[in-house]
Parts: sequence; structure tokens; C-alpha cells
Amino acid sequence: MKKLLILVFVPFLFVISCKNITEPSESQGILPLKVGNYWKFINLRTSEEITFRINETKLINNITWYRLDGIFATNKKDGLWIFDEGHSYLAYKYPARVGDTCNANYFLTTIVKSINDTITVPAGKFVCYRYESYRNDYPNRPLEMKEWFSPNIGPVRIISYYNNVIEEKVLKAFKVK
Repeated sequence: MKKLLILVFVPFLFVISCKNITEPSESQGILPLKVGNYWKFINLRTSEEITFRINETKLINNITWYRLDGIFATNKKDGLWIFDEGHSYLAYKYPARVGDTCNANYFLTTIVKSINDTITVPAGKFVCYRYESYRNDYPNRPLEMKEWFSPNIGPVRIISYYNNVIEEKVLKAFKVK
């Protein structure tokens, strides 16, 4: 009887103890796309709150695209695609290996730098992919952004570098279906 309790109770404790870290399960992609999903961020430099929300869907070339504020996005087997100004491009490779790259558009190249960073933000603790984007239109290709995405959750932390200003946004709250 004692062995049976150990076999049942110990795995239950393990599951409870791991509950605080959000890890990938059955994948909805690097960004779960459903109308009503949202991600609320805090800008650490300005304390401003910014919310990204999926408002609607649109059928373009027989593909369902989800409007995320000003852009349209969809998950395909190779990652998250963006539709902008009449054309689409792979913005974030997923699933991916460290070192995988994609040319998000003619301005940016995005590189997968990690697939298992653990990030703690006000919304919780998450296992994330880390993407770094570099400018293609400058000779020294400066770093433009670092972004952490947790599969099935979406963006968790974003650091952008623009005109000598560093902006860091961290996830405060989210709703994904």
C-alpha cells in the first residue's frame, strides 16, 4: 500500500511543482492566433501599458490571416508569417533550431538564438524561444530587437533598439484560447 501511495503521490507533487513554468504542449504555434486573444505589456522605461489584441480574421489567397492590431499574421508549418503591404514573409521560424535564420523582410534578418530561455515577467515564468533581428540596410547590421516568445503563449519580453533608445516591454497579462 505504501509503495502504491508513493507511485501515485510523487508524480502528482512533481506536476504541481512544475506548474509555475509554462512549457510548450500541443502547439498552436509561436503565437496562438484566435480572435479575442490579447497580450498586455508594460514598457519598463515609460511605465506605459500596451495591449496587442487579435481583432478579426481575413481570408487572403485562401489563407486565414488574423489581424493583430495593424498587421495580419498566420501560423504555417515553418513558423509565424506576416502579411504586409501586399506580400507575406516568414517573420519567426518555429519550430526551429538555434542558428536558424529567416529574412523577415528586406530590412531585417531574424536569427534564433535560443529555444529554451527561462524568462520571468509579471505574467509568470515561461520557457521561450529568443529571436534577435538585425538590420540589413546598414553596413554594420546593428541589432534591432530581441524578442522572447513562449510557444502557445506568444510574446513574453521585447527589447528594441532605435535611435539610441532602448525600450523593454514585459508581459503583464494575457488571454489565449
